[in-house]
Amino acid sequence: VQSGPSQLACYGGGRPWCDCRQSLMELHQRLDACCADVGAMQRRQEALGQKQEEGDRVRRGQLDSATSRIFEAETELRSLKQGQNDAIDKAGAAIQMLTVKIQQDSQ
Repeated sequence: VQSGPSQLACYGGGRPWCDCRQSLMELHQRLDACCADVGAMQRRQEALGQKQEEGDRVRRGQLDSATSRIFEAETELRSLKQGQNDAIDKAGAAIQMLTVKIQQDSQ
């Protein structure tokens, strides 16, 4: 007497073939669900990575803008200080010339 597929033992475990098939189907469903979860996590991680990159670009832009404004302010300050020093030098020279003229006039 030959036994049919439903009466075969599954991997020698003594369980009928239909139980093994059911277990395999359940395992397949769980694996599919797990793969779907992994896929969803990968998409979320990718979206978070894109948000992080966008935030980094925005912060970099802000930093570049602030750096540029600071550089311009330092350049303007340097120019103003140079103008101030030039004006002080001119005033000093004018005072010296007046002092010399006054001394010459008083002699």
